[in-house]
Amino acid sequence: MRSFAVFGIGLVILLASLISAQSLRSRLVVTVEDPSGAPIPDAAVLVLHWVGGNGRKPQLVQDGLLTTDTQGRAIFEVPECQYEIVGSAQAFVPVVTSVDVYGGLEFAPVLRLSVRKGGGVAVWSAPPKPPKKEP
Repeated sequence: MRSFAVFGIGLVILLASLISAQSLRSRLVVTVEDPSGAPIPDAAVLVLHWVGGNGRKPQLVQDGLLTTDTQGRAIFEVPECQYEIVGSAQAFVPVVTSVDVYGGLEFAPVLRLSVRKGGGVAVWSAPPKPPKKEP
């Protein structure tokens, strides 16, 4: 009889911890804007976090990749953690920011992208060759 009571208490504690862990998922609502504050639809939003420790080299792990809706928003459901958020769009300079997410709350970072000089894609070219010297 005692073993059933211990088992029952253990089961209740396990279920309570699972329910608690579920409730600690937070909502991350990322908005991507242009320099004037207008939303950028179809921008890419990448959410990552660092993993490491115990003698292992830290590395970034991808948690999600979405494109923004017509209001410039991408919505993620994530557990408590510190996240690196990357926002990018064609003709704009990408932006990276960090956000601490905790307590099952909603967090709403705004990424304001600046326009890439030259109108969009950066084009790299080789420097000109120096003129040949004549003997």
